[in-house]
Amino acid sequence: MKKTDLAYIAGIIDGEGCIHIQQRSGKNGYQLLLNVPSTDEWLPAWLNFAFGGSVFFRKSCLPNRQDVWVWQTSSNQAKACLEAIYPYLRLKQPQAKIAIEFQQNRRRGGYKTTEEKLIAEAQYILVKKLKHKKVV
Repeated sequence: MKKTDLAYIAGIIDGEGCIHIQQRSGKNGYQLLLNVPSTDEWLPAWLNFAFGGSVFFRKSCLPNRQDVWVWQTSSNQAKACLEAIYPYLRLKQPQAKIAIEFQQNRRRGGYKTTEEKLIAEAQYILVKKLKHKKVV
């Protein structure tokens, strides 16, 4: 993929995307998610072609809001996308760094030690706090 495409995707993720560590039940505890909503079906389809994942349609429940198409990817596919666009991110680079580290440390089948679980919980909290940080 061209650098200009990666920079464009980074801008989309900075502006409209969501980098999220989702809390789950069971041994796996947490999962990395990356998604981008769009009122235009083309953008999520293009992101899906470039990085994999899935595209789904979300009908708005509110009368003043448009329906959206959402591209979503998770785990290693999300990590690969974030690694590719990381140099071009501006606003969400701190979230991306934590998310990449989270996925690198994640083990298939759950946490082996209490320390691994505590680190994942801390990364979950950090990403959540960074999402609500006001940039002045």
